[in-house]
Amino acid sequence: MSALSSQTIELMITEKYLIGIIYSVGTVISCVIATFIAYNILKPNNA
Repeated sequence: MSALSSQTIELMITEKYLIGIIYSVGTVISCVIATFIAYNILKPNNA
């Protein structure tokens, strides 16, 4: 039982860690896309 519970805890920690990584990567990608779109929108006005 103790082996099972420790495996479950490890899986839970790994899952939270992966979700954290995915969330961080998603946030960075969103920022890059938003910056790219903003740059493309503002560029013609400045030209």
